[in-house]
Amino acid sequence: MTLKDSACLSSLFRGDATKTKGQEQWMLDQVRDHNLENGVGNMKAEVKTLLSRQWPEWLANQDGVPDVRPSIARVKEYAGHIRCLQADVANEDGVRLVHGLNVSEERVDKWAADVEANLATEQACRASGECMAQRVGPQVCPLLADRDDARRQIAAERANPAGVVSLSTLHDLGEKLQYANDTIAKLKAQYAKLAKRAFNEGACR
Repeated sequence: MTLKDSACLSSLFRGDATKTKGQEQWMLDQVRDHNLENGVGNMKAEVKTLLSRQWPEWLANQDGVPDVRPSIARVKEYAGHIRCLQADVANEDGVRLVHGLNVSEERVDKWAADVEANLATEQACRASGECMAQRVGPQVCPLLADRDDARRQIAAERANPAGVVSLSTLHDLGEKLQYANDTIAKLKAQYAKLAKRAFNEGACR
């Protein structure tokens, strides 16, 4: 199976179809067509990934605030190529490869505007101590639960009615308790620095 050359992809995947086909040229064209098909598949996959990404969560989880302009530019460029292939009814292989993907200008423009808005929201949050504190606080609650659970298990192990206490179990639970205590202390300090007040454990109940 081959994917014939398409004018809308010529800037991305070039193939020389001007030579008379001999065995050597036929092999070159097979390589070109293989690369072209793979290239279209990769392009489609990247567009689908970027269009479906949960941008608020993704941005919040980055160490710094990323520049989203390259992603937006890539989607707009690739969407144009995909729309061209979808409209090229003479190129059955090309249509098949990008069939069913909605990359209309309206959808892509709305997506780009949403990404820009998400970025602005993220930048505003990172500039606000209170907003960032609200991200730290929820991380404390499950650790408090883990700490309480470790304490209960340690007490239960020490009170084993059979009189046999597993030192390895106590060691593992002790490590779990120590990790929870250390992490809780770090997060509380971070929260207090951001919010200018102590973390209220009652908020976890």
